[in-house]
Amino acid sequence: MGFFLLPLLPVSFECAVECTHPIRAEWSTGLLMCLGNVLGGIFIFILGYLIKLQPTYKSGQILTPASIFMLCLFVVSAATLFIYRGPYLRLEAEKQATERNTNSSTNINI
Repeated sequence: MGFFLLPLLPVSFECAVECTHPIRAEWSTGLLMCLGNVLGGIFIFILGYLIKLQPTYKSGQILTPASIFMLCLFVVSAATLFIYRGPYLRLEAEKQATERNTNSSTNINI
């Protein structure tokens, strides 16, 4: 999972910065990292409990309570990623600023 999730880290930070434009990039990135750490801690306790539910491993059994939990989290996360179409507020603000600058420069030239 780390091999595939590590490259997504800068992409998710950039998306968070884009979607929370008036807020500084440090705040959105910091809150995203803080929330990830809190959820990671919670999931460690949940997975520890789920692993104790099935203490013995049976050969050929793939779907344990812990793996089902992780699979469900993956499906929910992937579905959210595919459905999400957030507004790119920073790009819209830059576009409006460019239009304003273009309009003001044409007014000066006239």
